[in-house]
Amino acid sequence: MNHFEKESVVVDGDVLTKVEFQRFEHVPVPACLVDADGMVLQHNRRAAELLNGTAALTVPGDRRLGAWRLYTPDGQPLQSNETPVAEALRSGVPKHDVELQLERLDGTRRWVLLSVEPVPEPASGARAIVTFQDITALKQAELQARQGEALFRAIVETTPECVKIVAPDGTLLHMNPAGLRMIEADAPERVLGACTVDLIAPEHRDHWRACHAQVCAGERLSWEFDIVGLQGARRHMETHAVPLRLPDGSSAQLAVTRDITERKRDQAALTTSEPSLRDILNSLPAAVYTTDAAGHITFYNEAAVALSGRRPTLGSDQWCVTWRLYTPEGAPLPHDQCPMAVALKEGRPVRNEEAIAERPDGTRVSFLPYPTPLHDSTGTIIGAVNMLVDISDRKSDEAELRRQREDLEDFFENGVVALHWVASDGTILRANRAELDLLGYRHDEYIGRHIADFHADAGTIGDILGRLRNGERLDKYPARLKAKDGDIRHVLISSNAQFRDGKLIKTRCFTLDVTDLQAAEQRRKLLIDELNHRVKNTLATVQSIAAQTLRSTPTPDAFEPTFTGRLMALSRAHDLLNLESWQGASLQDVLTTAFLAHDPDRVTLIGENLRVRTRAALALSMAVHELASNAAKHGALSAPAGRVEIGWTVGDRNGASDVHLVWKERHGPAVMTPPGRGFGCRLIERGLAHELGGTAQLDFEPDGLRCAITFPL
Repeated sequence: MNHFEKESVVVDGDVLTKVEFQRFEHVPVPACLVDADGMVLQHNRRAAELLNGTAALTVPGDRRLGAWRLYTPDGQPLQSNETPVAEALRSGVPKHDVELQLERLDGTRRWVLLSVEPVPEPASGARAIVTFQDITALKQAELQARQGEALFRAIVETTPECVKIVAPDGTLLHMNPAGLRMIEADAPERVLGACTVDLIAPEHRDHWRACHAQVCAGERLSWEFDIVGLQGARRHMETHAVPLRLPDGSSAQLAVTRDITERKRDQAALTTSEPSLRDILNSLPAAVYTTDAAGHITFYNEAAVALSGRRPTLGSDQWCVTWRLYTPEGAPLPHDQCPMAVALKEGRPVRNEEAIAERPDGTRVSFLPYPTPLHDSTGTIIGAVNMLVDISDRKSDEAELRRQREDLEDFFENGVVALHWVASDGTILRANRAELDLLGYRHDEYIGRHIADFHADAGTIGDILGRLRNGERLDKYPARLKAKDGDIRHVLISSNAQFRDGKLIKTRCFTLDVTDLQAAEQRRKLLIDELNHRVKNTLATVQSIAAQTLRSTPTPDAFEPTFTGRLMALSRAHDLLNLESWQGASLQDVLTTAFLAHDPDRVTLIGENLRVRTRAALALSMAVHELASNAAKHGALSAPAGRVEIGWTVGDRNGASDVHLVWKERHGPAVMTPPGRGFGCRLIERGLAHELGGTAQLDFEPDGLRCAITFPL
């Protein structure tokens, strides 16, 4: 059995009859009974809906219903001892229609008018009946109304047109800032409350009063008039007025008025200048002509004659002043399909449609037409105007620009210098043929990959990209690139970066292959080092020759020819080696050259043509010179029938090849072993053996000197 089925219920020790409890339930507004502490003792179903958000009743006396909170209208929370309920219970004075915000148990808020009626109960202490009126919908409507009013006011205050309200007697009740500027009022107080008629030009006041009276009588009107501002400026105005009901029930004028002074001035100027319009059109440098609605030509200027090369027949020629027309591609273009015909047939301007006009003399001119339909006040097409702009120069410039672009493309693609573009993230955007040929890649193998993939040194490309991002310009930066076949190409990179709005877009790189140059430089350095070494050796040799010659010659007169001969032999050997880039020489050439100072017909060379090392060539040249000089003085070459045979063979010694060379003199004077060894003997037996890394032996045989030389090949 619930509490409605009982005869009575107990609330904080007081007994309420079933009838009393049910009567409280029928109160038409949310209501509850609270004790001296503000706790809810009893409430009706409407109070439960307002406080709990549900129609379910709780048992009278259930204190959980009192968990709701109250806030001031501006949202400040009220403590339990600050609420109107607490004040009424303390003072015993009723509170009526106190506007508050009430927070329900689900957290939502409602606007309410709260009333508190204290009920003195001597037996059980003070109590109060609390009633609520939910005004949430009213408050929301007020908010929307305020927002709408603020929006309307903002529109009125910011519109560039004058918005004003004028009372039936002509008193100015309201004017927005735009209107105040039009009448030259620096503050609303200067004109509000004054008579509007005082701002109207005297000759327009009677008409304005009559129109104002009609609007206040309920009509909607539009009319024009002049005003004179507070500073004396005169403006021509156009107003659109409607009746407006005032709070006192009277009807006023609400008007939107715009300043049309400039428009009126332009209309007057147009009217004045219309007779000279044809003169203006005739003076224009651009071709202009007009047609009627059917496309028949009604006017053309002299520039149109110059462009078309003919004078059209007015009223007869149709659509265009030109003789013949062609599309930009060169195809014939019928006149009834030209841009002017399209503009008239479709009733729209035509733009960006190029065409080519052919004159009667056969010359052609490219032009850009601007046909525009003309309409009357009803919107009906009455004709059209067209301007033909000669774009021949522009087309020539475009053609030249295309040629230049093609030349640049050809320069990029077919230039002998390797070129490539790299994006800000290091991706290769483009590369020319020289770049691809340099590294041996196809286009699809190179473009789109990161540039670091082709650098042999990771640090190098990191440094290059870092410098370019900082805006540096690189000039012949050395780098090593990896070719497709695995070779390393030495290059010099010259590059700069393209920036747009401070952001790196791409880098432009020229790659100069210096692999062969670097190899040549290395060879040059080696040659210089070799030359320095040879010069030192040569100087040492010359010094040694000079010293040895000086010691072995008895008189100064004998020194000069001997020393000169030896120097010339050394010089001829150097000349021979220079021809071979000091990379060795033919043994036969070495021997022949060494014999140039003597009769070459008296020497016989027997052996295969071998190449000997540079050092061996020098040593053999000097040795043969000494042998030949000795033969000319004392040996076979000193006798008319004497001869020299030089023969050589190649043998094997411990797996290495040795050359065995024998010098043999024949048919000369008898040979005797000398008592001592001169410079020539020492040069051959000691120096030659040392320089060749082999052996040398002189045998003074009676029938002629024999010299046997062995050295590694």
